[in-house]
Amino acid sequence: MPDEKREISELHSQETRLALFSFNSSTVWDLGSAIRALALKEYPEQSAYITITHANGTPLFVAHTTDSLSPGYVAEAEAIRNSVRRWEISSWRRNRLLALTEAPSEYDKAEAKSAEFSLKGGGWPIRVKGVVGVVAIVVVTGLFSPHNGKAQSFNPLKYDRPTDANHELVVKALDMVLDKQKNSPVPTSDRVFAPDSGRNWEAYEAAIGYRGDLRYKAEYEMQ
Repeated sequence: MPDEKREISELHSQETRLALFSFNSSTVWDLGSAIRALALKEYPEQSAYITITHANGTPLFVAHTTDSLSPGYVAEAEAIRNSVRRWEISSWRRNRLLALTEAPSEYDKAEAKSAEFSLKGGGWPIRVKGVVGVVAIVVVTGLFSPHNGKAQSFNPLKYDRPTDANHELVVKALDMVLDKQKNSPVPTSDRVFAPDSGRNWEAYEAAIGYRGDLRYKAEYEMQ
């Protein structure tokens, strides 16, 4: 498999592997706090803007790591979030897909230039195992690697895979949260953070904004 195709395949596998076992208010706090702590540790001189938003658009977590925050961060985060919401894949994977497309369509070219979307890394679709669709979107923006995403040394015989500091930080934090969830399983009924909808399956689906996994319907309504 060519290195470019392997890169896209690994980004896809990354998203599949990091599907959470549950997503509730505790998960939001754990994930947001982990991202902020990692940003402060690894990029102490940079300003990170962090948001977690429910699939229905409700803000769940907002934080930043320095006092030098401008309205530009908020606008950029919204554009990244729009990209994730539109394609339901990480903004970095979308970035790499378009960058490695030999003949992008006119639509793709327009998207890359549109102010409504951003192809910068840092946007991530939160998925929960057993639940159809994206339940929330994480966005981290403002960070950059010392080498601006390029390898430290150039080797013409080796594919130098670009990286994105914001994307990598989200991945590290999700790994931490997933490890915690593996050691602390939660009841099925508490797997998705949504407004209280009683025990009616249709109301539950309306609350989360997506179709639930029917394998859990009977168990959900009996609780």
